[in-house]
Amino acid sequence: MAGVGAGRGAETDPEDRLLWHFPRRRLEGEAVRDSLLACAGTLNLKPFGPAVVPPLGSQELTGLFDAKSKWPVTKDPAEHTRRSVYLMQRRTFTSPLFAAFDAPEAMTSCPQRVRTVVPTQALALLNSPLVREQSAAFARRLRRECGDGAEDIVPRAWRLAFGRAPTAAEKERAVAFLKRRAEALGSDEAALAELCLALFNANEFVFID
Repeated sequence: MAGVGAGRGAETDPEDRLLWHFPRRRLEGEAVRDSLLACAGTLNLKPFGPAVVPPLGSQELTGLFDAKSKWPVTKDPAEHTRRSVYLMQRRTFTSPLFAAFDAPEAMTSCPQRVRTVVPTQALALLNSPLVREQSAAFARRLRRECGDGAEDIVPRAWRLAFGRAPTAAEKERAVAFLKRRAEALGSDEAALAELCLALFNANEFVFID
């Protein structure tokens, strides 16, 4: 099937049984978190060292008994945005964001992760304090790098989030959205943070084609 165009491939092998294209795959929770931080420009790439305990809200820690003593947040804030591989994992508690994206069971051996697509994943990306925090940081990065012009901000946002330029229609809708929301919220930065949150919630952000 090498060299077969997308149209012919989809017609001949719609279920991709012959692997004429890369099988669509959803990112693991750890990769989703790292991607959020990378887009926002907050990812700390420091290697090695002890496990990091990031801050979690009281609702996120609901499932952890005696959370105050069992979840001692790392004192240095710069450590909180280390790569997910360095975050502390407890056998009896899974970070809610990771749990939404099918984190492996820590109490038993896990030879292979399952991958589900369920509504709670969208809710986690929409309502997670971490995602909203990084959306705001993403907005600040875009304004810092591109200034206030939506015409420059939108293409940069697409490049960082999706690795491609926006289509003409996407750019037009995004620019119109920023204008409309800035007028409603009275803040260009708040409007841009909403757009960044929408990009983080797009299927293209969490799926690899």
